[in-house]
Amino acid sequence: MTTKTLATPRAATAAPDLYVRARALLEEQWRHQLGDVTALARDTWSASEEPDDDGSRATDQLVSARLLEAARKQLDETEDAVARLDAGTYGLCTNCGEQISPERLEILPAARYCVGCQSRLTTR
Repeated sequence: MTTKTLATPRAATAAPDLYVRARALLEEQWRHQLGDVTALARDTWSASEEPDDDGSRATDQLVSARLLEAARKQLDETEDAVARLDAGTYGLCTNCGEQISPERLEILPAARYCVGCQSRLTTR
């Protein structure tokens, strides 16, 4: 990920410092998540090299693979949020286009949906 100049969202009504803080937090999360993905990938690969006397290797590999999948998903979500910052659409719901509340963005800086759309999408 390359650091780019902060783009101000087109429909932003929240204080610009929210977006500056969001970028800093998202970039910090990205670095940590990339480290997690790297470590989990290494663990998954090294688990396949260990002897499997009791069948536990397969279980370890399955757990590692699921953790790796979840870590990659988090990394993708963070990268998508940074891309929205760069595109000037950060803070806009990707479903309805309305502004995501600053309080929600403070808690979940990678949020892509407003509370209403998130609720509707998760109850399907």
